[in-house]
Amino acid sequence: MKIDAGLVARVDEDPSSAEIVGALVTIGAELDVPVSAEGVTTEEQHRALVLLGGTVGQGPLYGEPALGDHLLFRHLPSSRTSKLPLDR
Repeated sequence: MKIDAGLVARVDEDPSSAEIVGALVTIGAELDVPVSAEGVTTEEQHRALVLLGGTVGQGPLYGEPALGDHLLFRHLPSSRTSKLPLDR
């Protein structure tokens, strides 16, 4: 489950957004569904998400976007990646 960047943008300032995000994290945990907060841009948002029980986030605070293929290939053993095309 993904938490929209619009909610994440206000999670550290708006009690309603924080309450919704906290509820979504709780629902995900109860259903054993991973929850990811999108669009984390500040340390304050990160801290608020952690306090609400969030464990996975994505956004500019953590790094620039990357192509999925390159992430996958980076984690495969080198003997296997040499047989796969990296450029498309």
